[in-house]
Amino acid sequence: MAETLQITVHASQVARAFGIVGEGMLESVRELEKAHRIIRLALNAMDDATKARWFDGITAAGLEGEGRTRANERERLLAQLLEPVPTPKQAAVALDAARLRSALLQGVLERTEDIAVRAGQGTANASDAGFLETQLSPAPWMTFQGRDLLRLIASRIRATGGNRADAMFLGEFARMVITQLEAAKAAAVRAQEADHAR
Repeated sequence: MAETLQITVHASQVARAFGIVGEGMLESVRELEKAHRIIRLALNAMDDATKARWFDGITAAGLEGEGRTRANERERLLAQLLEPVPTPKQAAVALDAARLRSALLQGVLERTEDIAVRAGQGTANASDAGFLETQLSPAPWMTFQGRDLLRLIASRIRATGGNRADAMFLGEFARMVITQLEAAKAAAVRAQEADHAR
């Protein structure tokens, strides 16, 4: 499958693109980035007792996030605000890639569901096993355990045509494909919205 380019459009990008936010917004982002680095330096300079008192104060003030210093939240916000605005060509490529990925995943979903039905009936064949090994197993979102399980199911399909357990597991893989398909469709919608925003 071709590698896809993912582009997410954030409010700051739209604002910059339409000239709504000028240098003041960019200066605020730069200041947030400096504050983030200062907090990291301060933490590195503190001994454990000082960090504990500081963390207690943060907790008491109700300012905890994913971590005590909200570093993850700052990093996410900075990544969003500093993400470059796509050029029209990049936006068009992203839209085409997202549409292609959606179409490919739809095909994978339909084939996986068909194989699950045949495996449950014990009539899956070598072609079905090959599909699981060559198309579904190498998917970038597939876990190592998922790949191993697909290889096991493929070998059982080659030997026996499959069974109900194989059908059940393939149903789970189909749900994973649905999740990826929904994400691809959402990416296509975002890319299309970015394309229309220009």
